Amino acid sequence: MILLLPFVVMEALGGFVLGSGVIIWALLCPLGSLMFADRKQAVWWLLTYGFLLVVSGVLEFSGDEENNQPNAVVIAVFVMNVLGPSLVAFFMLQYFSNQKDSAMAQLNAEQE
Repeated sequence: MILLLPFVVMEALGGFVLGSGVIIWALLCPLGSLMFADRKQAVWWLLTYGFLLVVSGVLEFSGDEENNQPNAVVIAVFVMNVLGPSLVAFFMLQYFSNQKDSAMAQLNAEQE
């Protein structure tokens, strides 16, 4: 769902710009898979994400839809859609980095 829902919402809103980059949320799928599943599976999720981006780009050229949102709203939602996944990805990586450091410190303490 985290991979397909942003794609569907973006297309329903009219594409990359009119959808305020909501598809960026789908990046959390391959990132989450990399952290919580095996690396081979994460590569497949990343390839699927890339495929959806390409499909979105192709559909962008075929649509002449407009949404009637004020420009300020479109820009604000675009910023939130870029900032949100970026922060989630950062804090996930920070958490795992802290866990790695903690495990290394515990291992070093046990060896002494």
